Amino acid sequence: MSDDPSRAQMGQLSPDGKWLWDGAAWQPVGSSAPAAREILQQAIAGYVRSGFQVLSQTDYSAQLVKPKKFGCVVFAVLLILGVLPGLIYIGYYAAKRDQSVYLQVDSSGRLIRK
Repeated sequence: MSDDPSRAQMGQLSPDGKWLWDGAAWQPVGSSAPAAREILQQAIAGYVRSGFQVLSQTDYSAQLVKPKKFGCVVFAVLLILGVLPGLIYIGYYAAKRDQSVYLQVDSSGRLIRK
């Protein structure tokens, strides 16, 4: 594959559909391409059912995120117990990050989670 690999993203399919960038080199795509897409779609479906959202997706990779949620009921109960527990919960929520996952199906059809 003669295209500039510095512009390719891991899991990206070449314009002719015959090569897959694995992060280090272009790998030939065999007849398992539909199977790889099915493996990825099943994994994505499981994450979506548990509250994740798809940020980006190619035929062989996907990036998903699960946004953090503020527990209004928890906050209200803690606030009733006192201002300090409520403030601690606000600090906890502010420090909490969204969960993210990167899924990739490699050339052998194995699902990799990062």
